[in-house]
Amino acid sequence: MRNIVILILIFKVSLLHAADMSHFNFDSSVTDTRDHFTLREQNITWLKNRRYPGWDYTGESPSGFDYGFGASYKTGSGGVSQFTGINVFAIVGQKWSPNSSSILKTGIHQLENKSNSKKHSTAPLSIEHNQLVGKWLNSRLAYVSDWNYQDLQLSGAIESFTRKKTIHHSFLITPSTNLRISLRGRNSEYTDENSSYHQDLDIKYKIGPTETWYLIGAGVEYTRFEQDKVDYWTPHRFLSLGPRFEIVQPFAEKFQIALAANLNRFQDESSNWGDGFYTNLSLQYGKRENTNMKVGYERIQSRQSGSIWYSDRLFFSFNYFY
Repeated sequence: MRNIVILILIFKVSLLHAADMSHFNFDSSVTDTRDHFTLREQNITWLKNRRYPGWDYTGESPSGFDYGFGASYKTGSGGVSQFTGINVFAIVGQKWSPNSSSILKTGIHQLENKSNSKKHSTAPLSIEHNQLVGKWLNSRLAYVSDWNYQDLQLSGAIESFTRKKTIHHSFLITPSTNLRISLRGRNSEYTDENSSYHQDLDIKYKIGPTETWYLIGAGVEYTRFEQDKVDYWTPHRFLSLGPRFEIVQPFAEKFQIALAANLNRFQDESSNWGDGFYTNLSLQYGKRENTNMKVGYERIQSRQSGSIWYSDRLFFSFNYFY
């Protein structure tokens, strides 16, 4: 009798999700920095329903229960340390209405310092809520707890097995069809008794024909750490500002090229002003609503008092809907 009840429940859940499509995602990337920090990662995720808060897919149900699972494998080096991270996790969520959804992720994340064969595990936790207010404000609030080596805060994150707890907030304001105002930030607490604060304000205006996505504007970024640490970058005050651009151009029916670029002037602590840039170039095959794949390149570079730092990242993603 118990097994029959379980089968009936599974059947009912399947009916509830009949209108939605399942989503399989694979992505891979390689990041290298000027100071010889490297991170290679592969991620696989499966979701019973495809979701993108604030930009629904065609035919997406107005509400429903979500679930899925995923895994990631990360390797790299920082300073004298080599490391491996293996994370397996489960996903559950709820789309409450067309304007509101929540999602929770948790699992086991093992980090190994291969230089001394030490390894530790933690239970990462991510809780996120997305809310669309009217037609002009899309908000996201999230709490994330995990290892922090993934932010390339090396080598301290590996040698000390440092974790962090972060509260994220993101607000996208669209008061008109062409104007986009984005405010993103995070507050983090680290197990090495440090803490950080970050804010990014971005204002862009859409120009050009309707079928393309040309955005031009400016942005300002501020970062602050409470304590100095010798084994990762911890500015007491970092300020960056400058023009920003985005271009998304479809061509040949199924292809799409995208370019994002930020030019900036920045000041780290009370030192001299420097200059830098951020670029992200990608090529996508397949439309967003269908199976698609993307390959791209990202570079971050800064120059201050004759010293240059940079980070290069190659990435690939594949999305399959069925």
